[in-house]
Amino acid sequence: MLGSETGGSLALAFLDQLVEAVICDQAGNRTWFSGLRGIVPEPGGIDVQAFTAAPIVHLDCYEVLQTAPRELLAAAQDSGAEIVVNLGGSPPPDWLATAIGNRRVSVIQTNGDEHDAAAARHTLDTLAALDIADIAVVTVGRQGALARTRSGQTITAAAVTVDVQQVQGAGAAFSAALIHARS
Repeated sequence: MLGSETGGSLALAFLDQLVEAVICDQAGNRTWFSGLRGIVPEPGGIDVQAFTAAPIVHLDCYEVLQTAPRELLAAAQDSGAEIVVNLGGSPPPDWLATAIGNRRVSVIQTNGDEHDAAAARHTLDTLAALDIADIAVVTVGRQGALARTRSGQTITAAAVTVDVQQVQGAGAAFSAALIHARS
């Protein structure tokens, strides 16, 4: 939390110039920037041809994005890229399975509560039941990760113990490692 001290006031003034809203959890961790000034809010302003040459596309489909990623998903599918869909803890959007159709994505990934193993397994079951990805993955913080392949094999991986300095970006780092391991 930023306070009223000089450093906190300066940081708040700086953020006010850049960010419309920052949402934090009860522990004070940043969970979402709702809008950075100058960032394209809808994919209609993005030249999708610029990224379709990429062999792998990592696409965030957070609930807060609503249908915005849909056009980007279609462009990535049309390009033949390997697609990794990250739900960021959100439930799968209603449009996702229909948009993917029979053209599967490589990975659908989300995160679960590390203190609720049953909920994480339920989330994995839900993602696997969509039958839209070669592998469904649920990361569960210090508990590691759960995955289920298209053939139904469930895989668990323990987390590596580290001195955590910041949790933001952990999902993106996991995605990068998963993509690297698959290539």
